[in-house]
Amino acid sequence: TFAEVSTARSALEMLRHSPRPLVVLWDLWLARIGDQHVLDLIECEPAFQPHEFLLLTSDQEGLSATLRSRLHALHVPLIGMPFDVDDLLQQIAAAQQRAALDTRASE
Repeated sequence: TFAEVSTARSALEMLRHSPRPLVVLWDLWLARIGDQHVLDLIECEPAFQPHEFLLLTSDQEGLSATLRSRLHALHVPLIGMPFDVDDLLQQIAAAQQRAALDTRASE
């Protein structure tokens, strides 16, 4: 299943109310709500913890050490753009497997 949202607000609401874990492709520059805010939600809001996040960016070199450290601590893979489609699909498949394992472990 695939869903696309047009605003960060609608994405956050979808994540909060999803009955199952989702894999989120998150573009750092399109979020419009701030990378630190999204990371705070992933880290602190229970509704976000079952979901898997993949961060897309065209400026890997411009990411701060603090942001890189938080991404690593939260197990959010960083995917540089442009990306190879096959590599992206492998990352998505791995995230789906992690989400499925987490769901089974919590049952």
